[in-house]
Amino acid sequence: MLKTDSLTLRLTLAAACLLIYLASASSASAATYKVEMLVFKHLDNPGQGRSPLSAYAEQPDTGGAVDLLAGEQRDGFRLLTGSTLSLNGVKAKLEASGKYQIMEHIAWRQPGLRKSSAKPVRITSGHDYSDEYPERMQSKWSTDNSGLPVNIIAAPRLRELDGTVKIVLGRFLHIYTDLIYRKPVSTETVDIDRTLSSNTLADFTLKMHRRMRSRELHYIDHPMLGILVRIVPL
Repeated sequence: MLKTDSLTLRLTLAAACLLIYLASASSASAATYKVEMLVFKHLDNPGQGRSPLSAYAEQPDTGGAVDLLAGEQRDGFRLLTGSTLSLNGVKAKLEASGKYQIMEHIAWRQPGLRKSSAKPVRITSGHDYSDEYPERMQSKWSTDNSGLPVNIIAAPRLRELDGTVKIVLGRFLHIYTDLIYRKPVSTETVDIDRTLSSNTLADFTLKMHRRMRSRELHYIDHPMLGILVRIVPL
């Protein structure tokens, strides 16, 4: 009788622990976060010699991205404005320094999603070069790092800043950036006895993954760009 009671007690405790675990996992995945991000470019250090540079880089994958800046709000993603922005003071200091130019200041509300279901947020800003570089509006065959042919699909518009940012909830918070910063650069070619100068629209890529802690202000550095991001649970 005692053995039966002991077994029943152990099974009851195991079932209770399982329910607590499932409840906590469900609660974590249902958590809501505020994401605020400042993207700025460096004015006094173009960094062209240190940044990976291509005249025709592979475009960011924007499939399924939530375009909050275009007014799209779905799946728990909502654009935040006004008094909800907490980095206005940092933004003002960056602008006052004369060394940086703000590309985008955006904040949004989103659910905490695991990697398998996380959705990227579309980020576009700055000058549109589409009319100035019509040749860049065509797809092109190129080669990857292994020398294999790859079809580079042209972007629908050539915005100065374009791509996605994705927040993933795991044991820690994670941020994934897939961004391109476009800038005209001078190039020179030698034609017999003369040097010809021209401008090429160069693509500087910022594709990275960073583990983060909530409520902390994180800085993502790049020779051409800087990103400040803070994620706060709601």
